[in-house]
Amino acid sequence: MSPAIESRIRRINELAGQADAMIGDLLEFSRIANVELQGQTTNPGAVLRQIESSFDNFSDRRDAQLTLVDELPVLAVERSHILLIFSELIANGLTFNQSCPKCIEIGIADHGDSIALSDTTSAGDDCWAHLYVKDNGIGIDSRYQSRIFEIFTRLHPKKTFKSGTGAGLAKVLRVIQLYGGTISVISKPESGTTMQFSLPRV
Repeated sequence: MSPAIESRIRRINELAGQADAMIGDLLEFSRIANVELQGQTTNPGAVLRQIESSFDNFSDRRDAQLTLVDELPVLAVERSHILLIFSELIANGLTFNQSCPKCIEIGIADHGDSIALSDTTSAGDDCWAHLYVKDNGIGIDSRYQSRIFEIFTRLHPKKTFKSGTGAGLAKVLRVIQLYGGTISVISKPESGTTMQFSLPRV
């Protein structure tokens, strides 16, 4: 078999793998809107400890630090949804990051910051928790910040930053909206990114 044919076969296999991943993400994205909420409550600190324990395997490789700066309130959100939100935001903060070390900070958002609040999530409403995930990564230009929540949107070529299909933040947005919450971006190129979001608390 000639090198040219072998190269084409490898490329076909790569594209098939990407298509499978995109189909899987699209199915998961569609299921989020149709899920029947069970009224579960979740301690996000416990979920973060679970993420951190699995995160250790690649934190050495990426020289990463995860810091929880506040004790987070118990949320009226399904555990699987909390796991998805934090896993995706942390993964993004590590992937699009060239700092050493790569730092992720999680805490309660200051209501004086620019968080996008809907009519149902006013800053003075005790029914809502306003949280943030902050990184010291490459940042996001303001021209593209509205696009990052569109499914399968990638701002950087895969050869520059190895990441998934571009569906992660779309799934995060859909989960947060499922509970009536909001999410906003505070970022500038080369200055890191802060994702602020609101979810119902107990």
